[in-house]
Amino acid sequence: MSTRAQIPVTTTQFDYFACVGGLNLVSPELAKKPGTLIDCSNFECELTGGYRRIGGYERFDGRARPSDQNYYTIAASVTSDIAVGDMLSGATSLATASVIVAAAAGSSTIVVAKLSGGPFVIGEALRVASVQVGTAIGPSISGGAPTVVLDAAWKHLAASAHRADIQAVPGSGPIRGVWMYRGVVYAFRDNATGTGKGMWRATPAGWTAVSLGSTLAYTSGTAIINDGDTVTGANSGASGVVLRVANSTGSWSSGSPSSGRIVLSSVSGTFQAGEALRVGGAPQAVAGNAQVATTLAPGGRYEFRNENFYGQSDTMRMYGVDGVNNAFEFDGSAYVPIVTGMNPDAPSHLEIHKRYLWLSFRGSLQHSSVGDPYSFSVITGAAEIATGADIVALASQIGDQTTAALLVVCRNRTYTVYGSSNADFVLMPTAPDIGAMPYTLQNLPLAIMLDDRGIVQAAASQNFGNFDSSTISQLVQPIIEQQRGKAVGSSIVRGRNQYRVFFDDGSGLILSFTGRKLLGITAVNYGRKVLCPISEEDSGGIERRFFGGDNGMVYEDDRGTSFDGADIEYYAKLAFNTQKSPRVRKRYRKAVLELRPDGYGEMSLTQDLQYTDAFIATPDEQRIAVDPPTTYWDTTNWDSVSWDARTIAPVRLELFGTGDNLALQIYGKTPYTAPFTLQSAIIHYTPRRHDR
Repeated sequence: MSTRAQIPVTTTQFDYFACVGGLNLVSPELAKKPGTLIDCSNFECELTGGYRRIGGYERFDGRARPSDQNYYTIAASVTSDIAVGDMLSGATSLATASVIVAAAAGSSTIVVAKLSGGPFVIGEALRVASVQVGTAIGPSISGGAPTVVLDAAWKHLAASAHRADIQAVPGSGPIRGVWMYRGVVYAFRDNATGTGKGMWRATPAGWTAVSLGSTLAYTSGTAIINDGDTVTGANSGASGVVLRVANSTGSWSSGSPSSGRIVLSSVSGTFQAGEALRVGGAPQAVAGNAQVATTLAPGGRYEFRNENFYGQSDTMRMYGVDGVNNAFEFDGSAYVPIVTGMNPDAPSHLEIHKRYLWLSFRGSLQHSSVGDPYSFSVITGAAEIATGADIVALASQIGDQTTAALLVVCRNRTYTVYGSSNADFVLMPTAPDIGAMPYTLQNLPLAIMLDDRGIVQAAASQNFGNFDSSTISQLVQPIIEQQRGKAVGSSIVRGRNQYRVFFDDGSGLILSFTGRKLLGITAVNYGRKVLCPISEEDSGGIERRFFGGDNGMVYEDDRGTSFDGADIEYYAKLAFNTQKSPRVRKRYRKAVLELRPDGYGEMSLTQDLQYTDAFIATPDEQRIAVDPPTTYWDTTNWDSVSWDARTIAPVRLELFGTGDNLALQIYGKTPYTAPFTLQSAIIHYTPRRHDR
């Protein structure tokens, strides 16, 4: 019997890990959990696990979304070359369309977008500038690409054709503010000469100017003037239609006559100071001066809120401040400047709390009378609180009628206003050394903000005081330090429970939560400065997100597969994984990645061994294409489904080399790759010897 030592048999082993945890840029390499990231761009953590490639964004002005548009194919006998951008017309149907793919003579298919008056019909002559270029041998149909990659590419080209129609907000300079009110998007931008500013409404025809009307000061109001009344000056004969009456002091029904401002439209003539203001011939009040056209000074940065102070189903209104003009209220037609008496009367931040409108003027915090955003008179219950430092954000914190509080954040300190009314409001210091960068505070549902030391998640208002333990961005501290002082805005994504903060180079961080627990942080780069980002629900209850550009464009976020037509460059590099054997060399053989695609995608996969050891050759990248998922059998038309439907696409990557650890990276750069989720990975490997 042989006593020779037997060579142990080694078999291929499998190591599974989920892709969760987000970026970890600070922990020791061996302490990083498998599935976390050591580098990424344009991914986000999914609530259900995995890393999702973010959606794109596209310009917006109220017209049809480019990403919703499709291309059309026409089976044809092409007799002359047809160029991209040519306008094709049908001699019989009178249909017209824009060519998006060049077609040489002899081609059998023409690809178009922006079809109008169609469809094209069989047998008709096809013309470009009255010259016949072919004959249709089939009708125009929506879609029709022979492969999924051409389908994705042609959809992108169709979107680009429609994108060219969408215009910037008229004016000059960057977008000053974007907001959604009652399902309509509004934007503010300086005028063409930079001497004023306009308010614009998005419509199916593009941006249309909003008339700000005129205001007429009044005193000695003894009989109610209602919205819709026509007021006439007893001496001047001037007249105007009342859009809104903003009572500042007094009362129509008390012994103290009302005074305030009347917002007018359709004004004829000029009112005179001291003349009686009549409605239907009866004097109701006295004009304080001639009416003044409402105009906006240029510059500033807007904040907005939607709130209903008046309790009726149709009295939800929009409130805004910009730091250079009066605060305002808007109901879709009446723009009402809110006069507080401050000099200058130009609040920078606002909040609605306990049915009071709160405004900040540098270090002065003021609130209106309860339930009356027009009145800032001490006589009617308004008040002022000094903070001793410039306020950069206000946020009402959740709670009941006694515990809900107002967070007042300055640049380097934080206060909380406790109390239920002006009778007991009190400002208390919360964190004397924690503050926030301007425009980085959001509620999700509790306050999250970017401070010098990192991103802070506030505790419930009654427990404020220990913010050090609430700094939640330690794992991306190198990015925080690199971008210190460069934040330009923030927003939330309600549907994904995310906080997003953006920097002046177009980059940003996404913090994803489940409840109040942080799932992970990822990095993005939009390729342009993200200004005034917002998230609001439209009239159908669907969350929509928008932001402004320094080129005057408004963009809708998470739309389409490109960055307004440009490539989305994305990558995710997973942490080096030792398969729980950091001192055992392993022959790596295969990786199987589980992807959940939303549509067609292209990407490349690469591997790194031994912490990217320069002495170990790196194999060439492996390029892959992922087809769109097929349909679940019970979610759509019974006859159009695939019974072997697949929503997960396993991607196999051949691995090469031997080492102690392995890192995988996924990379792509196209304008037509749809979002997808990298869910997990399985590594096939064979253990070798221990390191000596």
